[in-house]
Amino acid sequence: MQENTGGVQQGDGKHKRGAMYNFFVLAVVVLCLRRGVGQTIHRRAALFNTLENFRVINGDLIKRQRSQSLGTCTQQCLSEPSCASFNFGSSSDSRGFCELYKDGGDVTLSAKPGWLCGKLLDKRQFVKPPAECKTWRTKDGGCCVFPFFYQGKLHDKCIFDGQLWCSVTDNYDTDRMRGACQDFNFTFTTLGAQGETGPSNTSGYQGTTLENKVTLQKGIQIWKVPMNGTYVIEAWGASGAVGRQNNSCSSTRAGGKGAYMKGCFNLTQGTSVKILIGQRGSNGKTGSPLPGGGGGGTFVVLNSGNPFIIAGGGGGGGAPSNEYSEGDPGKITENGSQSGGFNGDGGILFVEDPPSANLDAGAGGGLIGNGKSGKITKGGSSFNNGGLGGKSQSGGNGGFGGGGGGFQHPGGGGGYSGGGVMKKSGVTIAGGGGSLNRGINQVETEDVNRDDGKVVIVLVEPEK
Repeated sequence: MQENTGGVQQGDGKHKRGAMYNFFVLAVVVLCLRRGVGQTIHRRAALFNTLENFRVINGDLIKRQRSQSLGTCTQQCLSEPSCASFNFGSSSDSRGFCELYKDGGDVTLSAKPGWLCGKLLDKRQFVKPPAECKTWRTKDGGCCVFPFFYQGKLHDKCIFDGQLWCSVTDNYDTDRMRGACQDFNFTFTTLGAQGETGPSNTSGYQGTTLENKVTLQKGIQIWKVPMNGTYVIEAWGASGAVGRQNNSCSSTRAGGKGAYMKGCFNLTQGTSVKILIGQRGSNGKTGSPLPGGGGGGTFVVLNSGNPFIIAGGGGGGGAPSNEYSEGDPGKITENGSQSGGFNGDGGILFVEDPPSANLDAGAGGGLIGNGKSGKITKGGSSFNNGGLGGKSQSGGNGGFGGGGGGFQHPGGGGGYSGGGVMKKSGVTIAGGGGSLNRGINQVETEDVNRDDGKVVIVLVEPEK
């Protein structure tokens, strides 16, 4: 404990005596707590800073009464919910008087022989939150301790009683130290990864609500539901890459934008969820023409394989000539477009006229089926097969999330069912991936996202 001289200098002898009283008061109070003397005492912090030969002179007095000893006066302060400091008479003239004061902020001390003053310390100053919190942060920067005792029971999550809170020690019943839990709001990103493969580390989540909460499985993010309740999940598919004739050509054809899906879901604490964030298709770099790779779909799927919500990625843009078109956007229907897949399958490559023509491009992958590959260009892999984007010799790779590669023709977008690549009436169009939404209160929009995908999960109604 620390001594507070109140701005008045003391000699070495007084300093030592003050320290002894500090120890004595703490020992008495701790003994009382361990023996369970008084319920009110048991519920309050029991750390006092005491000074001999000093007295509080201008605090807000609660009452003045007789006490048998310093320990009894201390107990009387602890028994008064509003008591924050006390004076105890220790001389023959003042012995037995105990004055209790409210917490009125800074109090004025006066040197007065024969008295001893004590001030209740806030135990929070002795609880230092770790630099790296591995449970859950409080809004004031503290760290929840799980499990903790509350009302005689162990709790391993934040408690909801009008607001979410947790204990910052392992026993709230004893220490009465709590903090408001940080909002359960999670934003999942690509973590800086680009192209056909997903992220390789989670350092991008440091300082966010996902710090130490996500592991990676070949680019797919694994997250556990922190507590029971109703969550809103939003998902954005990634866009397809633009197409151009060659690197020196400034004119382009846009890739399709990713779809947006939103729904409400009841989630159970400890449930493992796999989250794949779709990545934009890549632009071709060598050769001519340089159509874009398809955008990856964004997937939120239970560890068991049951999908919650999937947002389709956009198809890649074609080269800026009459033979190609802009990429289709990610679709809000379950099927991919432009000869896209259905029921979770990948898209295909299709030429309406003439039937014998070949499309060297990659279709988008779905939840369970890979996208069709061209002669030298790969279709996107399904979510169940890892979700890699299709590779292209020109560099127009599909985005992570099943985007198809673009080579002579643009790549299809990934999604619940992959987007196909279709040539019709002499014009090639890369299809957008399909989407899926198994939540309630659904919101579904096409042609929304001109960027990488993302997922936002927010707890809106904790289980009481």
